[in-house]
Parts: sequence; C-alpha cells; structure tokens
Amino acid sequence: MPIQPQNIVTHNPCPSGFRIPTATEWGQERLSWSSNSAVGAFA
Repeated sequence: MPIQPQNIVTHNPCPSGFRIPTATEWGQERLSWSSNSAVGAFA
C-alpha cells in the first residue's frame, strides 16, 4: 500500500533529512554495479 500524503509524517520510515529512493534512483544505482548480484553491489 503506498504512503498517502496525509500520513507521510506518521509513516515516514526515514530520519529527518533522508528519504527512500525512487524506483528510477534504485535502477540507476543497480546499473552502477559491476554485476547484478550482491557481489556486484558491494564491489
């Protein structure tokens, strides 16, 4: 269930000044890995 704007304060899992990356940002991060696995993510 997506977070509704009216609930963002009470359901925000991030500390002040942080946010969850968007799907696009996650995709860009994954593309920067040397391989599409945990090994590539931590290389």
